[in-house]
Amino acid sequence: MTDYVIAIYCFIDDFLKATGHKNHPLRQMTDAEIMTTNFALA
Repeated sequence: MTDYVIAIYCFIDDFLKATGHKNHPLRQMTDAEIMTTNFALA
């Protein structure tokens, strides 16, 4: 399960970086971390 979550996070993080996405500077979690949590628990 851990490898699955790490793979999802890496894919989402790379995708967001490739599309030029910027995180809000005041956030404590990145958008990739939030999206990974949603995908892993679905």
